[in-house]
Amino acid sequence: MWGNTRKSLTALLAAAALSLAMAGGIASYSAGTQLIERSTQKIGPPPVDLPIEAVTFESAGSRLAGWFIDRKPACGLAVLMHGLRADRASMLARARLLRRAGYAALLFDFQAHGESDGDAITFGFRESKDAEAAIAFAAARRPGLPIVVVGSSLGVPRRLWQTKQIRSRPMCWRQSTRAWPRPLITGCGCGPAPGRRW
Repeated sequence: MWGNTRKSLTALLAAAALSLAMAGGIASYSAGTQLIERSTQKIGPPPVDLPIEAVTFESAGSRLAGWFIDRKPACGLAVLMHGLRADRASMLARARLLRRAGYAALLFDFQAHGESDGDAITFGFRESKDAEAAIAFAAARRPGLPIVVVGSSLGVPRRLWQTKQIRSRPMCWRQSTRAWPRPLITGCGCGPAPGRRW
């Protein structure tokens, strides 16, 4: 009798463990699917207070959408990279500040964000290619200008710096923080924006 009860308990525990494992697997799959799900949306027309040109460029087979804000004369060229599940519009305040400080700027949507193509968010794997493509595009638009990269989350900073193309290009990098303008402006050859306290 004890043997039958023991076999029943063992079978019950095995079934419970299998059910828990299956539930965990389904929950993990669901969470993972939600994490990499596209975050695309229509952004609409650019603000009228900036001389914005809508641009597109290619990155690893995907079309990326962006805004180029020229400035002549310019002391530098800023490439602004938004955070996870954001888009180029989230970088407009920084673009305005940098323009007042003497920079031209490129704002763009990483693939699977904003108005860019792409089927999944890859937390830096494909996005690092997007960053390389954006920097190359910006450099071709205004050759000779020093490049400043302002990034926010998304895992791009570390992967970006590991690429040979980026390490060989003279530029400044600044991860967005509460105190981001001072080191970026003073370290890259442009003076502070007029009337702006750091």
